Amino acid sequence: NLVEQAEKIMERSAVRQRQDSQLKEVRISELEAQKTKLILENTELKQQNKQRELVMQSQTEEVNKLNEVVRRQCAQMQRQDDDMKRTNTEMQILQHNRQEELQRKDQDNMNLRELAR
Repeated sequence: NLVEQAEKIMERSAVRQRQDSQLKEVRISELEAQKTKLILENTELKQQNKQRELVMQSQTEEVNKLNEVVRRQCAQMQRQDDDMKRTNTEMQILQHNRQEELQRKDQDNMNLRELAR
C-alpha cells in the first residue's frame, strides 16, 4: 500500500515535472518570438530614423543654399542703395552748382544793365 502511494506520488511528481518543463519550453518559445518581433521593429525604426536624418540633412543643405542666396541679394541691394545715395548726392551738388551759376548770371546781367544805364 505504501509502495503504491509512493509510486503514485512519484508518478504525479514526474507528470508535474513534465508539465512544468513543457510550460517552460512554451514560455521560452513565446519569449524568443517576442524577442524576434522586437528586433525586427527596432531594425525598422532604425531605418526610418536613418531616412529622417537624410531628409533633414537634405533640407538643411537646401536652407543653407537659400540663406546664401538671400545674403548675396541683400549685399547687392545694399550696394544698389549706396549707389543711389551717391547718385542723389551728386545730383544735389550739380543742382546746387547750377543754381549758383544761374544766380551769378542773373547778377551779371543785372550788373550789365546797371552799367548800361
